[in-house]
Amino acid sequence: MTLALRNAQRAVPLRRAPLRRRLQALRAALGVRDFDLGVVCVDNERMRRINRTYRGSDAPTDVLSFPFHENLEAGKIPQPDFAEDYNLGDIFLGVEYIFQHCRENENYYDILTVTATHGLCHLLGFTHNTQAAWQKMYRKEKQVLEELGRRTGARLQPLSSGLF
Repeated sequence: MTLALRNAQRAVPLRRAPLRRRLQALRAALGVRDFDLGVVCVDNERMRRINRTYRGSDAPTDVLSFPFHENLEAGKIPQPDFAEDYNLGDIFLGVEYIFQHCRENENYYDILTVTATHGLCHLLGFTHNTQAAWQKMYRKEKQVLEELGRRTGARLQPLSSGLF
């Protein structure tokens, strides 16, 4: 199905083609290629507004996920009854925030990929509210990134590695 990737910012340079290839590989690794996915890349100001509106936090962040299928059990692939329900939801990537927090030795597109993996896991019902939930999410992120590594040669670590 469709991957809609939109760059809605001008704060940092972003080449959509490499990000699109990585997102497609992530969808394949997660087994959700048959689902629509929206990814919007935003600057700090827009991310701050979205974060304030939906989470009550008046600060930019790296990723926000808005699942189409709410209350999904962590790791369960949705089983829609209708074609129009083959949708995972939307991910907002705070690309300016991510760019500003990249270390000197880190590849910006690698960090975008890891962050998108985290967002996709949220769309599939994973959370990190408790240590048990975090451990489950961490294992899934690690599994997906390892599969991505087998497909692309990338060596990436989960975003949620130090939460608990």
